[in-house]
Amino acid sequence: MGESNTRIRFWSGLRTIGGTIVTVEHGQSRIVFDFGRCFSPAGNMMERGIAELTDPVADFLRLGLLPPLDGLYGEKPLLAAGSGLRPAGDGHLRQAVFISHLHLDHMALMGMIDPSVPVLMSEESLRLYEALEAIGEGVPNVSGRTFSSFAYDQPVVCGEIGVTPLRVDHDVSGACAFLVETPDVRLLYTGDFRLHGNHPEWTLGMAEAAKRRQVDVLIIEGTTLALTQDGEDDGDSSGGAGLVTEASVAERAAAAMREMSGLAVINMYHRHIERVEALCEAAIAAGRKPVLEPDTAFLLRLLTGREGITVLSESPAEGFVPVSLADINAAPERFALQNSFARSLELLRLRTEGGVYIHSNGAPLGAYDPDYAALRDLLRRIGLNYRYIGASGHAAPEHLRLIGDQIGADWFIPLHSLHPEQMELSSGIRLLPEYGKTYCFENGKLV
Repeated sequence: MGESNTRIRFWSGLRTIGGTIVTVEHGQSRIVFDFGRCFSPAGNMMERGIAELTDPVADFLRLGLLPPLDGLYGEKPLLAAGSGLRPAGDGHLRQAVFISHLHLDHMALMGMIDPSVPVLMSEESLRLYEALEAIGEGVPNVSGRTFSSFAYDQPVVCGEIGVTPLRVDHDVSGACAFLVETPDVRLLYTGDFRLHGNHPEWTLGMAEAAKRRQVDVLIIEGTTLALTQDGEDDGDSSGGAGLVTEASVAERAAAAMREMSGLAVINMYHRHIERVEALCEAAIAAGRKPVLEPDTAFLLRLLTGREGITVLSESPAEGFVPVSLADINAAPERFALQNSFARSLELLRLRTEGGVYIHSNGAPLGAYDPDYAALRDLLRRIGLNYRYIGASGHAAPEHLRLIGDQIGADWFIPLHSLHPEQMELSSGIRLLPEYGKTYCFENGKLV
């Protein structure tokens, strides 16, 4: 296996939902995509206490929470960790890190990368990230680095490797796939995508572009493959006849708000700005005034230009229309209140009997999270009727096959899945890679 061949290695995310980190190298050129982490108790503990760590990069490396990649971290934390890795900036690599979208399982660790290494994301993603940073939701940026952006469909050259970002539909703005071209292979990494969102044409366009380029290797997400075996869908119906479209979410939410005579409460994921705006419109259609948490209101106004946003506040809120808890208690049937899990105890100060709690992909996401049982117990005690009304950000199993078949790659590698072995396409050879192995493309084969 020589440097004249393209080398692919998988560092994380093969049999987990998220945490995908993959490297593609040719000669002295390298790209990395993505740079997040999957859920782990150790990782959560470290991130909560990151302000107390004297050298977070070194500590994350010691615990195995960062991939042991040469040339990606600063010299000082590498020495502290005793890792033996080569530091960034020593000139042995031309490289860049590409972020497909701004979900934590794809970007949570990007602040650990040395500032000398470019980290790029779509223009939409960078705009969203800067807004998130303004409300305190940026990643732990221990290196004090900045981030850069790329345009869809415009190639980015990194030494001998070209990367063309292709827009896809997902449940966060700015998501994209990456078409990677080296001197001897064309590879497509899908990132996360779906066909049942509001923009299926983006995902179909990605697949058509990959087909035209005659992709050799397809690296494809397989999140929903687990659902067909485990039978657990947390109500999001990501596959089969029960598939819930993004377009139907607002309609179903409006119907639920009309049915109930009490307060409507909505728990949603505010990085999905399109959903936030749709649920605000659903509340208005149901004859209710949507009331947002301050951070969500800030994001919505900044990213959409929407004016006249009502925000939960006990005092005047510059640029917003304030509504207090007393205002809501005076006529709860007139309001739809956003309430994230972190603020759920605020519900104890409200008249909630006979109301509805609409859970629309906000945390906690499902029964695997201990907070989910606590949430359901609270709602039962305060008389709020629970309704799950959401839509998955991931392609249904039949849509995974449709996109994979349309691309028609010679080789396909499913990941971002608990059951990648369930991925079957009409053509191509399936490879289930292993950690610690480097795969080389030689004479049209992955070896």
